[in-house]
Amino acid sequence: MKKKFVMLIMMFSLLGVTLMATPSLSGNAGYIFRYSNGKIMQALRDVNVSTVELGNGFSARIRFTLLESRSLSEFFANSCDTPAFLQSNMANLTFNEAYLAYNNSSLELKAGRFYVSWGTSPLENAINMIEPYNFADIFDSPIQDSIIGLQNTIWFDDGSALETDIVPVFSPNVYPSLPSTVEFLQPTLKNIQIGVRYSTMMGDYNVYLDAYHGFDHAFVLKNGIASYPSLNAIGAEFSGPFPLNSDYNFYGEGALTLGKKYFGLIGVNGFLFNTLVGVEFTRGLAGESLSKIENAVFLYANKEMENMTLKSACAFSMNDDMKKGMFISASLNYQPMQNVSIDGGINYMFGDPEEYFGSQSNESGIYVKGEVYF
Repeated sequence: MKKKFVMLIMMFSLLGVTLMATPSLSGNAGYIFRYSNGKIMQALRDVNVSTVELGNGFSARIRFTLLESRSLSEFFANSCDTPAFLQSNMANLTFNEAYLAYNNSSLELKAGRFYVSWGTSPLENAINMIEPYNFADIFDSPIQDSIIGLQNTIWFDDGSALETDIVPVFSPNVYPSLPSTVEFLQPTLKNIQIGVRYSTMMGDYNVYLDAYHGFDHAFVLKNGIASYPSLNAIGAEFSGPFPLNSDYNFYGEGALTLGKKYFGLIGVNGFLFNTLVGVEFTRGLAGESLSKIENAVFLYANKEMENMTLKSACAFSMNDDMKKGMFISASLNYQPMQNVSIDGGINYMFGDPEEYFGSQSNESGIYVKGEVYF
């Protein structure tokens, strides 16, 4: 309740600020259709971004998503004379970003709700221990959610930078359902999370050093009670030319907890026959609890053609109990004109029920998205 109250105060404050200046507006609106687990879901989704320069280095940014599907479901149900399209009202307003910022030549400060961009992988970032994952998004699960906090970034004369993130309100992973008994973390001083990231160049490589004090965003079950264990870890990231062939990009990220648990990834990507291809070896999957870390191999390819982009990916994973699973996806993006985009795709997950992809096999499905950008 306290968290919602703080967010409401922040929203009204930022809206008041933006009304006193001329904001720059952008975003997209469109229709989404998805068939998964024997259900048809559709929605109108409107994403709006407003950025305003307040002068003297100060600025404000608001990004919110409005999702509405009731009108479409009822329309199709009446038109097609079938209950397949009937579903509950999913009207939802989400503030993805809402923060005030101050910038000068050597400093940036943010306060509010914002995203944290830790990691070097183009797929998923194991090193990003600050943001939670959302497994309940009906169209894009899992996605990383923004956090509420303070961020301070200092740039030094040699090009290096030091970022500090302070998160007073813990945000756990979001799941479609939770156990009946959950020990949520209260917003007290002892539950504050802190992330520190130092970046610099070493030869041709971007190098980052990371540290995190906080909690695992995935719950663990003990005696039927779900709780969020503490997480203290140090890590590193790098990206640069592949040693054997500088035409390819070499990247990696990883962390070691005080409990001596390691998670991270290493990968290579580059262009082959005008197609971006890559391979990635990963320990720890998106939003996975550190109590059951899995190993996985990802293969991915992106092919750009005139007005079209074809993306594909597959993964094979296995946990320490030798339980196996697979993930396969393919999508085609078509842009008939500059500000219009049409996407269609499929994702399929299967495996042992105790394994990461096997446990999400019900989320397999096909989808179509149409968007207009403004």
